[in-house]
Formats: sequence, C-alpha cells, structure tokens
Amino acid sequence: MVDHTTASAAIARELHAEAKKRGFEFVDAPVSGGQAGAENGVLTVMCGGDEGVRQGREGDRRYARACNLLGASGSGQLAKMVNQICIAGLVQGLAEACTSR
Repeated sequence: MVDHTTASAAIARELHAEAKKRGFEFVDAPVSGGQAGAENGVLTVMCGGDEGVRQGREGDRRYARACNLLGASGSGQLAKMVNQICIAGLVQGLAEACTSR
C-alpha cells in the first residue's frame, strides 16, 4: 500500500506496523510539486518504508519524475516536513525583501 498523504511520521510508522501485522507492505510517500507537477507528471515522491519495497512502480511513472526510498517507515514524511520548512523560509525571506525599504 502506498500512501501519498502528507501526515506525521508517527502515523506512518503506526500504519506500517499495522500493515506488517496484516501481511502487506506499507510505504509513506508524500509528494511535492503541486497541481502543476501532477498534471505534467513531474511530482517528486519521498518514500519511507522497508528496503525490499520495489521502487519505480509503473503507476508512479505516470505522475512522478522521481520516486526514492529515503529510509525506514516515516522517512518520507520527515523529508516532506523538511521540504515544507525550506519553502516557508524562502517565502518569508522574499516577503521581507519585498516589503523592506
């Protein structure tokens, strides 16, 4: 099961553990790139899960230019959080630069 939801790493780890108990794989895989990225098939998918999970699934190629396993369960969510923090910092810096005299 691949979950493209942006949530917490803790939730991803809980879902991963429950999936294991029920006999299937779980990958937390939030995306970056927005609506335009989805429409143009160039999203970035940040995955967290077990090493043996197969990368580059055929379906991902329809909407993503990159799909990488970054570490254990929850790692996709942590990478997305870092991505969002970086973007927020850039936007804040640009806003301050535009309003300063």
